[in-house]
Amino acid sequence: MKLSGIGHVPDGWAQAAVARILQELGPKQLLWRSEWPHVAAAHAYAPSYPQTLEWLEELVPDEDARGRVLLGETPAALYRLR
Repeated sequence: MKLSGIGHVPDGWAQAAVARILQELGPKQLLWRSEWPHVAAAHAYAPSYPQTLEWLEELVPDEDARGRVLLGETPAALYRLR
């Protein structure tokens, strides 16, 4: 499951959804995508890359889980890099 588009949903919705997904599926089933810089061309809001990383930190507060979702085992497995 891809985590992205945080600026497209109501406040609190993404946090609740990701917390539930982490509880039910764990970080092994999540992949993060910043959408930056392409989001600026398609939407009225244009978050910076650092802002998208801040969103990820808020959504996945556990550092080990966040590492797995961001640049760890999940993307490596998906793209068969291991």
